[in-house]
Amino acid sequence: MDTSSLPLDLPHTRHAPPAPPLPLPSVEPPQESPDAPPDAPPLLESPAPELPAPAPEATAPSAEAEALLYGMLIRQIRSRTKLTQIAFTRRYCIPLGTFRNWEQGRVKPDATARSYLALIAKAPEETAALIGD
Repeated sequence: MDTSSLPLDLPHTRHAPPAPPLPLPSVEPPQESPDAPPDAPPLLESPAPELPAPAPEATAPSAEAEALLYGMLIRQIRSRTKLTQIAFTRRYCIPLGTFRNWEQGRVKPDATARSYLALIAKAPEETAALIGD
């Protein structure tokens, strides 16, 4: 279709300029009237009441509590393998005294031991096979 024969003021051929923004009315804070009754509450609120003191920040568990938590996790890992402490330590080459200290929550395992225990937890048979059991 030839658009040269169409009038130039059709909406599809001419874009109207955007409308100017509407002015916003100015808002003044309310004023107390001089003829307000004396017992009328003020229009502006009084200051906000004092908020209670914030709760104390959570503190990290103590070393003893961490050792107990790891002990519970280690006991769960061992119970899932259905092995005694002696069988577990032999199978995964962990000294029995060290393992008992971990499991009873007397000592927290170091980072390397925790990684090793996590590996045992995820793949007990594969881990035992890798170390030659």
